[in-house]
This record gives sequence, structure tokens and C-alpha cells, in this order.
Amino acid sequence: MPDPISLQVVNKAKEILETITVANGYTQDVQQVLLLDEIPEEALLPAIMLATTADRYTEEQGGWQHNAMFVTAIAYQEGWWDLLPRIHRLYSDMYKALILAFVSSGSWGADHWDGLAVNYRPAVNYPFTDFRNSEQVSGVQFDFVVQYRHDELDPYAAP
Repeated sequence: MPDPISLQVVNKAKEILETITVANGYTQDVQQVLLLDEIPEEALLPAIMLATTADRYTEEQGGWQHNAMFVTAIAYQEGWWDLLPRIHRLYSDMYKALILAFVSSGSWGADHWDGLAVNYRPAVNYPFTDFRNSEQVSGVQFDFVVQYRHDELDPYAAP
């Protein structure tokens, strides 16, 4: 059985964020993108962890149920040196990767994350510092909203 559309959206966001490399035109190489609450190994930093924080019904239209999924991407960097510029670069790389995957040929809506997303909007970002095993880990939490739809009677069926 295929994954529900909501999980396909999260997996697509993961796939998009995995393209963040210097070779692809970004400022750094993201070493790994994880789902849920896995904590990346320090040797694999910078890393991004994805989690959904809410999935809200918005409307029914033409036999399709429209939802707004709130996604949190937590990007980890090691250490504290030169922190502010590195956090802003990592946030900007995530923003750029997600928005470029949504926009195609300079116009909204031509690509739509392989037809999974109806809309994408960045929400807010929060820098943070945390201690893990007495080591300082810093980063940025980036929240965004992805609007998607599925058959109103079947969350596995895409338009």
C-alpha cells in the first residue's frame, strides 16, 4: 500500500533538503536529513531533522480535502564559533531549496513538489544553542506550512 499523501509530502521535503550541497549552489553541504526526533551524530553535522507539528483540515473542494501541514526543520551545526553567519546561511539554504523546488520557471505552481503540494509558505525561524554530551550544538529551527490535498474519502489518493 502506498504512503498517505501527508507522509509523501514530508518525504518530498526531506528529498529536497538533501540537495543542499555546495556543488548544487548552496553555502554548505548538509550531511544528513532525518525524520522525527533522531539526533544526528556530531560527525555528520550540519544535519537537518524534520517533524510535522500539526496537520489541519482547511476545506473540501470538488471531492478533495485540503489540509495545511505545519513542518519543523531543525538544522544542527556543531560548536558556537562564527555562529550567527553560519545559522543565517543554513536557514537561507533551507529556504532556497524548498522555495526553488516549488517554483518553476519563475512562476508559482508549475512544479508543486511532484504534484504533492498546493502551496508552500515559510513561517518563522528561531536560532538555538543546545548541549549534548557536554558538547555545544547550535542551529536554527525553521517552521513552514505545506498545503496539500487528497481524496476526501481516501488520504492515500492524490489528485
